[in-house]
Amino acid sequence: MRLRPYFLLASIFLLPRLATSQVATGQSGLPAVDSVMQGLLAKYNIPGAALAVTLQGHLVYARGYGYANSTSNQQVQPDTPFRQASVSKTLTAIAILELADQGKLKLDNPAFSYLPDLQPPANNIGDSRIAAITIRECLNHTGGWDRNIVGDPVSQSIQIAEQHGAPAPGSANWFVNYIWTRPLQHDPGTVYAYSNIGYVVLGAVIEHVSGMRYEDFIRKNVLQPLGIVRAYLGSSIASDPANAEATYYPYPGQSCENSLFPYVNACVPAPYAQHDLMVAAAAGGWVVDEIDLCRFLNGIPNLISANMLQQMQTETSAFHGTSFFGLGFAMVPNGTNLDWNKDGSLSGTSTYIYRRYNGFAWAVAFNSRPNQTSTTTSGQEGGSFEADYVSQISSVLDSSLYKVTDQFPDYPSTLVTPKVNAVVQSAGGGNSIVSGSWVTIYGQNLSVDSRLWYPSEFNGTQLPQYVDNTTVTINGLPCAVYYVSPGQLNVQAPAGLAAGPVQVVVTHDGQSNTAFAAQAAATAPGLFTYAANGLTLAAAQHTTDYSTVGITADTPGTRPATPGEVLAFYGGGFAPAAAGQIVNGNSTLPGAPTATIGGVPAQATSVYLIGAGLFQQNITVPQVSAGNQPVVVTYNGQSTQSGVVIPVTTQ
Repeated sequence: MRLRPYFLLASIFLLPRLATSQVATGQSGLPAVDSVMQGLLAKYNIPGAALAVTLQGHLVYARGYGYANSTSNQQVQPDTPFRQASVSKTLTAIAILELADQGKLKLDNPAFSYLPDLQPPANNIGDSRIAAITIRECLNHTGGWDRNIVGDPVSQSIQIAEQHGAPAPGSANWFVNYIWTRPLQHDPGTVYAYSNIGYVVLGAVIEHVSGMRYEDFIRKNVLQPLGIVRAYLGSSIASDPANAEATYYPYPGQSCENSLFPYVNACVPAPYAQHDLMVAAAAGGWVVDEIDLCRFLNGIPNLISANMLQQMQTETSAFHGTSFFGLGFAMVPNGTNLDWNKDGSLSGTSTYIYRRYNGFAWAVAFNSRPNQTSTTTSGQEGGSFEADYVSQISSVLDSSLYKVTDQFPDYPSTLVTPKVNAVVQSAGGGNSIVSGSWVTIYGQNLSVDSRLWYPSEFNGTQLPQYVDNTTVTINGLPCAVYYVSPGQLNVQAPAGLAAGPVQVVVTHDGQSNTAFAAQAAATAPGLFTYAANGLTLAAAQHTTDYSTVGITADTPGTRPATPGEVLAFYGGGFAPAAAGQIVNGNSTLPGAPTATIGGVPAQATSVYLIGAGLFQQNITVPQVSAGNQPVVVTYNGQSTQSGVVIPVTTQ
């Protein structure tokens, strides 16, 4: 099996159908509300939406409309998860206020003072005022950045990655480095200008101050205390089918686009091409259902102190007028009180949450966004479509009569957990794994994306341990994660595994499988292979030009081996190896291997560790007849797997 898998994005998304507006799921009994929602879907040609309403802390109305996926006729349920776009900022804001309550940061301290290791490259400071931007100014969009003047760096993933000499996508830390090099458009604290930048910075602050990954801190400190489990950071290129996440649709006539992501070599729908949700997680990356958002809106006073609640609703001098942006929410006076709201908008997504001072709250999400470029009067992202739907929904909800019967228990907040079916050595497929070797894990719901690690996920020489919201431990020790997909992971076993039973745990979106029992060994050599025309071929190279050994007719660009030449064979599990780090230079294992090709003894050099978990042996092809000849390498009394061949020609 090759260590590096290749794959092709094959999803085809159809344009929404007007017929979707005739489908509704969940509670019935408010025909006026249903009429408004179905009318909005029909008017704007949107496949689906979900709406949830709470009163006095009770869920009093929850309804899905239209289709989560119009191709498969999957209907939107009341608890269908949707990308929340900038509604995600409210989770980030509450996390910051919790850290302030804990005394771990101060709202009026400079935000970048909490990020001492994220400095501008080559001391290239674009604006000295950046160092003075406070946490509060990041929260209320007065940090001095103005995307209406210079555009939004959150959409500049390619440029940010290029600054780091790597392909897109980048990372939040790379983004913060990049921001240091850009000028401000206003003096901090003087002008309100809606900004994603400040919230990406706040996400980095949460990680640095708490010592936890951003996602983990939000999950543990904001979501779980309110009983919210069915929330996770979304994938940029796919929806989560296991958890029935909505599919996101371009507006009718919107052309496909080239993806930001280098491994997606296809023109794909804009909602799966434009957005780097990994970089913008703290500003717009969360996927949540509307019922859980109502849990969140009602639970905020239980998460932060009365002082922080007051701070959240305090206007600063940058605002002039009846409405202002507080710490995470837009604030609208209602008599002597304040109502809160926040919207979100991405290609394929439009969302809105609202909480009245008396506890009445609602949340809505749509899985398409009409073609529009205008913003709301508060400078947020929704435009004319949002203004229309907020007006209509607000009006009909205010005039409706509700039965105050709590429906929250009808919608438990749960996620599908990963399941592990098998754990084997990647080289050879044996059941024993060796410290530092590459391991393949098979199962279900192991990830959403199918992808390799990104350069931006490395921490210096440390290999990534967190890819697509997935981590793996063996006996409680973290593994480097190389490749993820829903049904397969490739990880590097940690160092220090004693021979015997070990426990393998996969955690995805905060949910872990029941520990899977596997077996560790001191040695279990195997060869990396690839398949061609029903054969299992050794992943070997000609040492003269390092082209691949293969059958030219089956795999163009390859060629057979010839007797007398030296081939490089690659494998794993020959001995315990360093784990979790980039390996520079070759190291030689003690003792020499033996080998046979076609059953004939072959001269073999030492076994070399040439990369993380990757071993090489150079073997001279003996005088054997033409054909597909079996290859076996033996080291320390253990032999590689049977059934592996190389093609040999005598011409």
